[in-house]
Amino acid sequence: MSLRRKIKYQFEYYHRFLLSVGSCLRPPAWLVGRGMRVICLFLLTVVSVAYIGAISRAAGSGYQMKSLQKRVDNLQMEIQKIDVDIAGQNSMSSLEKRLQETDMILVKNIKYIVISGSEMAKQ
Repeated sequence: MSLRRKIKYQFEYYHRFLLSVGSCLRPPAWLVGRGMRVICLFLLTVVSVAYIGAISRAAGSGYQMKSLQKRVDNLQMEIQKIDVDIAGQNSMSSLEKRLQETDMILVKNIKYIVISGSEMAKQ
């Protein structure tokens, strides 16, 4: 056999093989038809709209969380200021200053009443 004939034979062999494989792997007509393309396009549109909606809701939630976190931070700062004010009002110098504004006097000699019995009242 000549080289030309061998090449032609091999080419025809591979060509027939590819045609037979192609016919076996060809999908059914309903799968690649116009109706299936319309259904796929519709599903793609629905999924895309749902995805965009989910992303926009997530972005809105993130914005709301950020604003609430700012509010929490401001309230914590306010609580710290109030704690500092309370500590200042409870300090000894503040108490002495407010005590001078009242009409109370300082007691130097404290006398305690001693009860003779341990009972306070008789039954």
